[in-house]
Amino acid sequence: MTPSYPFLFFSNAPHLARGVGSFVFWGTCYHSFIPMRALKSLALSLVSLVLVAFPVHAAETIHAFDVSAELKADRTLTVTETITYDFGDEFRHGIYRTIPETYDRNGARYKLRLHVLDVTMDGQAIPWTASRSNGQLSVRIGDKDKTITSRHVYSLRYETNRAVNTFPEGDEWYWNVTGNDWEVPIERAQLQFVGPAAPSDVTCFTGSFGSRESLCTITQEGGQVFIEATRPFQAYEGLTVAVRLPPGSVAALTTGQR
Repeated sequence: MTPSYPFLFFSNAPHLARGVGSFVFWGTCYHSFIPMRALKSLALSLVSLVLVAFPVHAAETIHAFDVSAELKADRTLTVTETITYDFGDEFRHGIYRTIPETYDRNGARYKLRLHVLDVTMDGQAIPWTASRSNGQLSVRIGDKDKTITSRHVYSLRYETNRAVNTFPEGDEWYWNVTGNDWEVPIERAQLQFVGPAAPSDVTCFTGSFGSRESLCTITQEGGQVFIEATRPFQAYEGLTVAVRLPPGSVAALTTGQR
């Protein structure tokens, strides 16, 4: 008989447990008495062969999302994001960073009006464009004429003077650190904040949008605060913080800034 299919597999026959094997090799069926040890060894070899023939696909991942933010007494907030992004086996032009620019807090709506200062990849300047839609600032980072793969480090720096909300009990900096629109997991997220005064209260929120989960560590020393999520994030999850400062820590919005 002429063989028809180049593969080797075992049938799931009941007599296999008694050491009798039925197998097909190159499309020809045989029945033979084979020791169970030999059957197990051959099965493991087949599994190894499959793993070599079909390697595990490396998925896209954010290994680290590190943010530093400095708030000055004149209301100027400067944020630097350092995103270690791994494209795995995929070839892409770059990434999109979608930053919430409009949000609701304590019954009021706030608009940040962010201004992008500079963007780099692996320490070098890279093409980028910014657009606004549905209350979000979307920064497209990458060269449309070039594709990349594997791991790269992106740095995005921007500022605003509308990041602080004033309440009778004090000034508050409420900030969505990572955003909740990433379609890939984030293995580690952390924030370092430096303000004009020592915060009176610091809170974090982790998980999907609107979550009240608070799985993070908070370390405070004077006007500096370090916050780190204690678990990785799945797609569409992230880190948000609320930092309360004593009343009068930052200047009030002027008429021209409103």
